[in-house]
Amino acid sequence: MNTEEIYNKLTVCNNLISHSNIRNMLKGKLKVGTADVEFNANETSSPSLEEAESAFKKYNCAILTAFRGGYTIDENLARNEKLKEDMNALTMSFRPVNGCYREADWQFPCEEFCFFVFNEDTTQSRKFFEQVYLLSAKYNQDSFLYKPAGIYRAAFLVATSDAGRKDLHGDIKFAGQLYTNVTDVNAWTDCADGRFAFQLKGMVLIKTGEKKIKLGEGDVFDIKGYKADGLLVLYNSSQQDIDAACKSYNGTVPLVRHAFKNDSATLKHVHDVICDCLNQLRDQKCKRIGIHCSVSIVGSPIDGAAATYITIQRWAKRNDKHFNLIVIVDTYGDFCLVN
Repeated sequence: MNTEEIYNKLTVCNNLISHSNIRNMLKGKLKVGTADVEFNANETSSPSLEEAESAFKKYNCAILTAFRGGYTIDENLARNEKLKEDMNALTMSFRPVNGCYREADWQFPCEEFCFFVFNEDTTQSRKFFEQVYLLSAKYNQDSFLYKPAGIYRAAFLVATSDAGRKDLHGDIKFAGQLYTNVTDVNAWTDCADGRFAFQLKGMVLIKTGEKKIKLGEGDVFDIKGYKADGLLVLYNSSQQDIDAACKSYNGTVPLVRHAFKNDSATLKHVHDVICDCLNQLRDQKCKRIGIHCSVSIVGSPIDGAAATYITIQRWAKRNDKHFNLIVIVDTYGDFCLVN
C-alpha cells in the first residue's frame, strides 16, 4: 500500500470506532477527555498531561523519534537532531516527550527521546500523516503512534518498515484508548507531570449488517469487556505473540484455537476450520463468542478477513438459536474494510 491507501484504511477504522463511541457517549457508557488546559503550540518543553489531552482533541498527533537500536546514545541524539531539522524544514510543530518501556521485573525502563508532533491546520490531515510516515521510514522506525483529532480517545500504530508490518500483521493496528496516570509497566509516554498510554482495555463494539455479529476493538482475551463466554483464536503459525498469548491464557471461559501452518491457507481450509471450531464452542453451550482471526489467504490478510466474515455469517444463520452474540475482534483493521 502507498501512504494514501494506508491513510484511507486508518480513516475508515477510526470513523467506525468514532461512530460507535458516539452511541456509547449518548448512552453514558463512555467518558471523554475533560482537560480544559489549552495546549501551547509555541512552547518548547514537554507538555503536561492536560495539555496532551487537549492536543489529542484539537490536533492530529503522532509520537516520532529517530532513536534506533544498535546506535550509541550520542549517535541517537545526533539522529534526533537531524529529525528536528527535517521537521523544521517542513514547518511541522512538535514538543519533546520521552517514550518508555519496562517489563514488570526490570529495575529501570528503556527510554527514547521522542517528539510529540501535531498539525495545527487540521484541513491538512492527509499531508501531515504522509509527512510523519515518510520521516518514520527515513529514520528506520518500525512504526509510529498516530492519534486522529477528536474527543474520542482511539489511536493507531502505523508500520513503516517490513519488520513493522510483520509485527503489526499489516499496515496499521489499533493501539487502544487513551489512559493517563498509568503505571510504569509496558509502554508509556512521559509528560512533564505524569504518564499516558494507549491501551487495549474493555471492548468498543461496532455494528455490522448482522444483528448478532459485531466488530470489536480491544483485546479478545478481555472477556469482561464484552461478557464473552467462549473464545476462538485463529492465526498464522508465524504469529508468535498470539501463539504465546493463547498458551499463557488461563481464563475461566473455553478457548478454542488453531494455528495455520503457513501464510497461504486456502479458502476451503479456512472455512472448514472456522466452522469446526465454532461447532466446538456451540457444543460447549457458549452464547457470547469472541473471535480473533488474522489468518491470510494466499498471503492476503484482507482476503482472509473477507473469507472469515462470510463463513461466520453463514454459520450464524445455520445456528441462530444456539448463540446470542459473536464479536469479531478487529485487531488489525482488516474486517472494517470487508464489513
